[in-house]
Amino acid sequence: MDTKAEATVAGKTLLRQLKGKGWKLDVWENLGWHYRARNGALTVWPYAHRGLIYYDCLFSLIHPGSGDGRYMERGRRHLEPDKAVKAQLACIRASLKQQKAEIVETEVALLKLEAPYASKPPARLRKKTRPCPPTLTSR
Repeated sequence: MDTKAEATVAGKTLLRQLKGKGWKLDVWENLGWHYRARNGALTVWPYAHRGLIYYDCLFSLIHPGSGDGRYMERGRRHLEPDKAVKAQLACIRASLKQQKAEIVETEVALLKLEAPYASKPPARLRKKTRPCPPTLTSR
């Protein structure tokens, strides 16, 4: 976009298209004027491809306004910003489901490592006891 005013008007249109509360508009200059909408860790912005405007949404807790590659939905173009948000949330849910499964698998593997020592409970479950005080010996 050529002017800040154009980017602001387009950004306000984007905000009206997004459902839900809390969306904020960012407008900035970087070899032209750009805009995006942010809501917490979600960021939505438009891009042009073959004469059409598409919307993308990224999620990042660490760097709001950018995206985390683990949660990126790839290869889809959305003509509506809300569809981009819904697709991103579905991608995040799928990733979290996979991470939860990996955590459970890791916990099971760790418990199997402790299995040969079944006669006594794993260290994390044992009661904490104080070590015996050193005895004094005379020489």
